Amino acid sequence: MIALLFASVASAATVAVLDFDGYGVSFSDAQTAAQGVRDAFLESGKLDPLSGSDIADGVSKGQDAALSRARDLVSEGRRLYASGDSAAALDPLAEAIELHEGADSSVGRRPELADATFLYGLCLLKAGRSADARVRFGEAAFLVPQYAKERGTRMSSEAAGLLAAAEDTLARGARKTRPAAGIGRIAEALSVDYVVTGWVGADGALSARLFAGDQLVSEAKVMLDERPPLPVDAGYGTLVALLTEAGLTAPVSEPEPEVLPEEEAEQLDAEDTPDFDEGPSPAGPRAAAAAPRAAAAGTSSAKVKIKDSGAMKIRRPIVEQWWFWTSAVAVAGGGTFGLVYALTPPPTEYVEEPDGWSVSVTTPE
Repeated sequence: MIALLFASVASAATVAVLDFDGYGVSFSDAQTAAQGVRDAFLESGKLDPLSGSDIADGVSKGQDAALSRARDLVSEGRRLYASGDSAAALDPLAEAIELHEGADSSVGRRPELADATFLYGLCLLKAGRSADARVRFGEAAFLVPQYAKERGTRMSSEAAGLLAAAEDTLARGARKTRPAAGIGRIAEALSVDYVVTGWVGADGALSARLFAGDQLVSEAKVMLDERPPLPVDAGYGTLVALLTEAGLTAPVSEPEPEVLPEEEAEQLDAEDTPDFDEGPSPAGPRAAAAAPRAAAAGTSSAKVKIKDSGAMKIRRPIVEQWWFWTSAVAVAGGGTFGLVYALTPPPTEYVEEPDGWSVSVTTPE
């Protein structure tokens, strides 16, 4: 009963591992690598990862109408392109791309945004704007590496050549990284403590960055054993260990408060819970943690940053509280008294009657 009364539950900090970018590998291979990192976080027990579908739904929450409108516009653009009116297809496709970008489809719905972008490029190519078309093909190839294979798209030889050139430029170029400010917004939309972004290359290189809000916590790079990536690879666990070995800075979820009698809670606040203030945290509002809770997420308390959130209280362990042993003794004493009382026979009362004989009366309990 006492254990149930004073039990509290702490949840592990959460992490959103976004789909990895692919350089020289397919979109499916890049997704495999991202899922491998999610699984490695789950197995490590240090952070609780969101699923890919939870990420897609979370970043586009409240954007259902916009996404539906974007899909209708892409369908209209495809119809116009197929009918030979490529110029008329540009406006609905441009609007669809804008709606997808507003719904963060580059995070959770990359194939949809890539389809709209590539179709826009085809319309530009039909209009004789090959340079602009190549730019759009490059954007589509970045969102979905090896786009033609992954999406089963048929195209002219001219379009195929421009797409191949764009993909080659991407594979040989610098690896892109998401802006830190954008990461903080994604973390807020998903209500997670951490976000991981990364990329995988054709040579097996796997690189990732760990963010707490918009603050870069760590980054690491490993080489996978298999090429292309497989769902199970020791490199995923190594990457997670490297990302978290320096300690984590985001808070774990608040534990449920202890259920105490009002008078005891007031006395604890007055006597046993000194307040302290460690000052503001440079890591931002989502990247601060209370040191006593750091171990719950498998973190090093030496690396924890404390944010200025008002009075922060520390409770002694329950067994060191005076009221714990007073209650225990009272409960034990009460049980002993009840047992003795139950086993003691009731007293006998003798009443003297006038005629000299006596009657034994048992007093009821």
